[in-house]
Amino acid sequence: VSEFELRTKETDVANLRSEVYAILSKYEPASVPSTDRLIADAGQHGHQLVTALLEKFAPQQTSDVTTSHRSHRLEELFTKYDPTRLPDIPVLVDTHEADFETFLYRLLKKYDPVRPAAQYITDTEY
Repeated sequence: VSEFELRTKETDVANLRSEVYAILSKYEPASVPSTDRLIADAGQHGHQLVTALLEKFAPQQTSDVTTSHRSHRLEELFTKYDPTRLPDIPVLVDTHEADFETFLYRLLKKYDPVRPAAQYITDTEY
């Protein structure tokens, strides 16, 4: 594991912690002390934790946040592997709304066949 990968992973965890902390602070302040435990329990499924918390506390906002999160994941992927696809992100997110995880899995197998694609599906690190 390179130093860059370690820093990226640390940044991802810090960003996840900030998101979870913000959600809990707004909707369930008594649970804020549980932030680190929730993240540890989520393990590699941190992005699913954020989605689940938003569905629980702010269901009307979940769709917008999910779209934003998916766009961000594609932006990270295409920035690393195929910057020419960056303008396609909004259309891809809309087109693959129902099967986004499968779509992402196929992209990851295409662009990085050495690393197991299943690991990407649960990571936000690309």
